[in-house]
This record gives sequence, structure tokens and C-alpha cells, in this order.
Amino acid sequence: MTFSTTAMSMESKLTSIIYQHLTGFEIKCIKDMGLFPFGTSSTLVRDLMDDLQAFADKDPAAGGRLDLLLENSSSFLAIVYYRIAHFFWLAGAHEPGMEHLAVRISEVSKRTLGIDIHHAARIGKRFVLDHAFGTVIGETCCIGKDCYILGGVILGAYGISGNASDKRHPTLGDRVQIGSNARLLGPIDIGDDVFISPNCVVTKSIPAGTRVSIVNQIQINKSHLPAQPPFTKVYGSLVHQNEVVLLCNGFTRLSASIVDNNHIEISAINVIPQSSHEHVVVLKMELVEDIDHSSYAEPLHLQLKDDGHEITLISPPQLTHMLRNMTINAKGRLNESA
Repeated sequence: MTFSTTAMSMESKLTSIIYQHLTGFEIKCIKDMGLFPFGTSSTLVRDLMDDLQAFADKDPAAGGRLDLLLENSSSFLAIVYYRIAHFFWLAGAHEPGMEHLAVRISEVSKRTLGIDIHHAARIGKRFVLDHAFGTVIGETCCIGKDCYILGGVILGAYGISGNASDKRHPTLGDRVQIGSNARLLGPIDIGDDVFISPNCVVTKSIPAGTRVSIVNQIQINKSHLPAQPPFTKVYGSLVHQNEVVLLCNGFTRLSASIVDNNHIEISAINVIPQSSHEHVVVLKMELVEDIDHSSYAEPLHLQLKDDGHEITLISPPQLTHMLRNMTINAKGRLNESA
């Protein structure tokens, strides 16, 4: 492959930056193991050049300036640290001690940049990490090609302590875009071309071509129509006895369920759509079996699905209280009959 003088100059600068971020001890170790130097034709440098070019092309603030990003961007520097650390981690499969270098470099990145990318994570080509402070990418994450992630994003495990050592972090397809402060938790699969808006919490797999967004503080939307916003909307809700009344529009084939605060469906509760007008839908709650309230995390949420859209109403007022009362009343009737 033939490079222009400018491209060759940028590759040389990039190689120089790689050397700058290695200590003398690290350089000696990799020299002794025959892995040095990182020349302009190395896979590591070529992958980083692809990352740099993608960053320059996609970030309007960069104005297409490779040199501006290379010399000043802490977000791109985090990718440099990751690619070097991952290179050493892969080499550690054949050369004892190399994984220690990978860990050291990952820790330097975390301390100096505030960006935590585990050296064992697998990240595809042309990766863009924009405004990246506070981003965490866990050990078993797999990220496809041409992905774009903003700052404060967490690609983490579902639990806190006692997580299993096997696959516990998300897998992202190609061309996934994730807005700032979104949290993707657990070994979930995110399909190609998924768009996740800022501040979303995602704990379930998402099919390709889906757009996930928070409409307001009480509503999360997922739509299989990435080119345009969902037509279904909920403007408010009212809990009355064992029913939820929705003020809404756009529903045609509505189904509903109750999920707990971990977004796990509570199968003991049936949600049955009742009378429906153009802008009002009534949902009846039916208890089909006893519920152990200690087995799920409160508060409870109402999940609505309709023709490619998914809307989650976050803790509608009085919903959790109503369902607790339904359980108490059901047990009371059972005791009376006994």
C-alpha cells in the first residue's frame, strides 16, 4: 500500500507517541522479547491510524485535522493506551510477563486520563471515543467495527461483587452509537446500527437497527425505526384500584407487562388491555399466582410493546403500592376461604 508524504509523516508521529508512552523498562522488556520496534508498517500503528482517521472524519470539532487530534486529544490518547496494552496482553499468551505490562499501561491510562478500558476488551477497527472522561469498558466487552461512544458510558457487569469470571460484559455489533452517561450492563448483545441515547440504562439485548431513547424522566422508548422517532407516546398515567389508565396516542396492537427495577418481567402479574379510546387506554392488573415480594427489586415499572416500539414507564405513581395491596388482598381472601 502506498502512503502520501503527509500520511507517512502522521504514522511516524504516531509511532513516536507510542514510544513516548512506554517507560524505559517496558521498552527493554519488549526488545528482549523480539517485539520491538513498532514500525510504521506494524498492525498496531495501522489500527491506530484507522482510529485517528475515523475520529477526524466523524467529530466535527476536529475539522478533519489528524495532527490536532494526535497531539492534543486525551480521548484518542486513551485509545492509544488501550491498543498498546491489548497488544501486550495478546503477546502474553506466548511470552510470560507481558500481561503485567498490559496492566501497567491500562492503569496509567486510568490514572492520567480518567478513562478505564480493560486491556483484554476486544475493540474493532475505526473506534471513536469522544469526550471520553469517565468511560468504563469492562474486561469481557466485545465491540465491533466503526463504533462511536461518548463520555461517561459504562459497559459493565450486571452485578457488583461476586461476578463470575466468564463473559459478563456487553457485546456490541458494528456501527453502534452510544450517548453520554448511558449504562449497558451484563452479557447482553447489541445489534448492528443500534443508537442508544444519553443516560439510558440497558440490561437486555437489543436487536439490530433499534433506537433507544429516554423521552423524559418517566419514559424509555425503544424503536425499530432508527431514521425517525417513535409515533407511540405516553403523556401520563393514573393508577385506580387494580387498573392503570394511560393518556397516550399511537397504540394499535398494545401488549403490556410489569418489570422490576432490574427490568426483569414479573410473570405472576398479567396486564390486560381493556377499553381503549383514541387517546386513553385502560390496563387491568390480574394476579395469576402468589408473589414473593422479596424476590424482585422495587420500584416496579410498566413495560408497553406495540408494533416494533417498546416503552417503559419508570415507576408510575402508586403502581408498586397497588400491586402490593393486590397481593395482600389475595392472601386475605385465601385465608378467609380456608
